[in-house]
Amino acid sequence: MSALFALMALWAQDPLPAPVPEVAPAAPSGPEGYCTPRRLALVLEELATKHPDLVRVESLGRSASGLEIPLVTLALLEGDSPRSRPAVLLVAAFGSEDLFGTELALALVRQCVAEAHHEGPVRQLLGRVAVYVVPALHPDVRSQALAGLESGMLASAPRRVELDSNFPAGWDPLAEAGAGPYPLSEPESRALAEFLVANPNVSACLRLVPPSLERPLAVSWPAADVRAQSEWFEGLGAGGLELAARSPGSFLRFAYEERGAFVLALPCSFERGGPLALPRIGDIPRLSREALAGVLHAARALPTLSFCAPTVGALGPAQWSLDIAVTNSGALPTASARARELELLTMPELVVHGARVVAAASIVEGESKSMPVRGSKVTLAELGGGERVGVRLFLSAASATDVRIEVRSARAGSASVAARLE
Repeated sequence: MSALFALMALWAQDPLPAPVPEVAPAAPSGPEGYCTPRRLALVLEELATKHPDLVRVESLGRSASGLEIPLVTLALLEGDSPRSRPAVLLVAAFGSEDLFGTELALALVRQCVAEAHHEGPVRQLLGRVAVYVVPALHPDVRSQALAGLESGMLASAPRRVELDSNFPAGWDPLAEAGAGPYPLSEPESRALAEFLVANPNVSACLRLVPPSLERPLAVSWPAADVRAQSEWFEGLGAGGLELAARSPGSFLRFAYEERGAFVLALPCSFERGGPLALPRIGDIPRLSREALAGVLHAARALPTLSFCAPTVGALGPAQWSLDIAVTNSGALPTASARARELELLTMPELVVHGARVVAAASIVEGESKSMPVRGSKVTLAELGGGERVGVRLFLSAASATDVRIEVRSARAGSASVAARLE
């Protein structure tokens, strides 16, 4: 099945709100109507000003020439911080081969904002997850390429280092001529790596890439991750861990091997609109809708924790049992097997407020197993996609005490439920 038909099927399974007027690409400013880095910054600033409840624009860092690298956060910006929610990261325009990613990412942001102003799946999704977008990781190459296109001189010397070969995962200067003098030698790749390290809530990293005819490679990574990745992207026509394995020093390989994030390369098929690998301006709305479908599919799959209603039992004076179930309603696990190998994340934990925790046990298929307790905190095991675990808490508190139970996970966010001990 082609990527287009697969994405259309996904939309049909999880329909978006009623159609809204299509959001046009940004007004022409560079050659052939493409955004220069300066114009991109102005458009993003305008979006953040008009939609402060949905859009936040910050700086990821600066390029080698000093240009800002914009970072867009899409989320309902009320209540908890986006950094406490499960998140997906989309990075576009690493170099000359994927310049088109900037226009697609910008149109995607605009369309997502338009959809989120309606009550419906997109708005609900942005109420519980965060979507980070880097529309132009390499603004220097973009500026040079568009200037060359406008002047008719496209023979500008390419930059010596390819950003997507400069990450510390399989970095190999012998296999990749543009790998750079050392990993993260470039300010752009370093800024992206630092963002990923500083934001452990990112469960999935995405790229927009031209279609690849290369055959997938077999990988020796944890079978659980390969299986979860395969099930997650089935029918999307996209590349994941196999693509990362094929690319020494790539961002996707770094995201998985060093940070334990699941990865996805969304193929974008189009006819070139000129001498550069750029789509025609008229094709951008279609391409951005396809890309948005992939991003929303990824965001819906993020691990998300929830509770069922608790059941309270009296055991004796000031002694209680409280039964509760915790569910990961996302398709992805609360942590990949790779993240567990690297010990990057603390395990999910329950926190009890208002009562003393005496003991705790997990209940799976009628069998109980003691759980580690530290003060008011109970350590859980990682939960796979769709997995549920029952927990029995033994509490000490006076009768008629109100307690609140919270569950926390770096990549699956948090949830809470209240109960009265009576």
